[in-house]
Amino acid sequence: SSFFSIECLYTFFEEVEEGRTRKTKKKKLTLLFFFSKHPHFHFFSRYVKCLYVYNKIDVCSIEEVDALARLPYSVPVSASAELNVDALLASLWQEMALVRVYTKKVGGKPDFEDPVVLSGDRGGVGVAALCAHVHRQMARELSHALVWGTSAKHYPQRCGLAHVLEDEDVVQLVKHNVRRLSILADL
Repeated sequence: SSFFSIECLYTFFEEVEEGRTRKTKKKKLTLLFFFSKHPHFHFFSRYVKCLYVYNKIDVCSIEEVDALARLPYSVPVSASAELNVDALLASLWQEMALVRVYTKKVGGKPDFEDPVVLSGDRGGVGVAALCAHVHRQMARELSHALVWGTSAKHYPQRCGLAHVLEDEDVVQLVKHNVRRLSILADL
């Protein structure tokens, strides 16, 4: 493989910022990844959340497991003995800031079997994000949403697209009445 100099990478990054590059080659992408931790290229890095999972705690002493559990962003588990797996799942949901939202049809009961999972990092956790997840036209056709859960002040709360949902909320999306809109358009 050939070696690219730092000056070559600076030129490449300037072209990327100005939008002058064509499709990038695999070598340049590899070098971009390789040099992303270099101090000169720190602004190209994207830091992601991480959770340290320590396995085989069943062979450690209680003091060692306690010390590992007290470390930030750490979860000690034992996969073979299935110890502390529930805490791992809870930590994953918490660190990834995932929100489970259950949908409800008009006149029906909520569907607690298949939640819609929203994330603040990917699209948001509001009613607008839920509408986009259901259908791309849903946000335009939405009249209001009825929300039950911890994000609602009273049950049900009538909300708009800007309402922020919390974990395990139940949402009923109500579309505009097409017949009523056509009558209003004629007036």
